[in-house]
Amino acid sequence: MTTAETRRELLRNIVADLEDEGYEVFLQPSKLILPRFLKNFRPDAVAHRGGEHLVVALVTGSAEADKDLPAMTTAVRANPGWSLRLIIADPTREQKTLSPERLETIKRSADEMAALIREGLYRAAMLVGWSTLEALGRAAMPAELARPQNPKGLVQILAQEGYVLPTEAELLRKLADKRNALIHGEVQTEVSKSEAEEFAAILGTLMELQATAA
Repeated sequence: MTTAETRRELLRNIVADLEDEGYEVFLQPSKLILPRFLKNFRPDAVAHRGGEHLVVALVTGSAEADKDLPAMTTAVRANPGWSLRLIIADPTREQKTLSPERLETIKRSADEMAALIREGLYRAAMLVGWSTLEALGRAAMPAELARPQNPKGLVQILAQEGYVLPTEAELLRKLADKRNALIHGEVQTEVSKSEAEEFAAILGTLMELQATAA
């Protein structure tokens, strides 16, 4: 993966994280939507949530790429209601990559999800479902999904590439919120039988597509 591709992947995950926090995010915004005090800069993203406004900058350690950061920091701090979020990352550093799982292994994971649904363990089934979904995505797009994925970023890629329908993507984004709540300790988060079964049906379709392509 090239440096530019790695940077794009980092930014995609940043956007998904901010959306999880409830922000409306504009990636690499044009000058037309930037406030006057930012028009001389090129932030990687701006995000809005109610009366909160966020400027996002990816810090790579490159003197050329990061040269505007001090001036942009000063400009943001001078404007009430705005804050700066710096994401420290080095796109040139080798990052962990994951190899695609065998289809037989992924099927066992899908079968485990089905067994949990039969037992009425819908939250556990959903968590296994997310593992299965990422494995299926990586099997279909090993280069694009070589690194661990943010759930909503994964859904975005699958939807863009036509692997899931818009209505399916909508359900998966809702379940991504529930998945995040559960793994961060909100143990009372409810997952319904119908949600778990619809998730399993999406996985079943993806399994069939992958088996046909294999």
